[in-house]
Amino acid sequence: MLGSVQYAGGENEVDRIERVDNRNSEDITDINNSEKVHSLIQVLMGNDDGRTRADAAMSLGEIGDASAIEPLIKALNDKDDRVRVGAAVALGRICDAKTVNPLIEALNDSVSMVRQLAAFSLSRIGDPRAVNPLIEALDDE
Repeated sequence: MLGSVQYAGGENEVDRIERVDNRNSEDITDINNSEKVHSLIQVLMGNDDGRTRADAAMSLGEIGDASAIEPLIKALNDKDDRVRVGAAVALGRICDAKTVNPLIEALNDSVSMVRQLAAFSLSRIGDPRAVNPLIEALDDE
């Protein structure tokens, strides 16, 4: 009878199958996320449409994979302000210390929305290096 066999630690067959199924699902999710991240990075770095690149940046932030950090940092210098906005938001969601200096630089962007979102992302990260630049940015209109 399924479930009646006991394994080490008192786990029965049904529990063991569920545990293995869950582990396999997590592995598949990791693979799918890795493929998504790679595809989104390709879109962010190579698509001609700014709105599409901005959407890719936002999606990368939602996934939160560290492999997207460098492309998102590069996107902070994109010619399209929508992409810079998306990159600033995404980097704030990932919350990695490597993003602090590029986000500090983004506090000087020509577009106020980029500056505001860079400040918000820096506040989320909470790195002490950002304190003085954020204080200086308080004078921003």
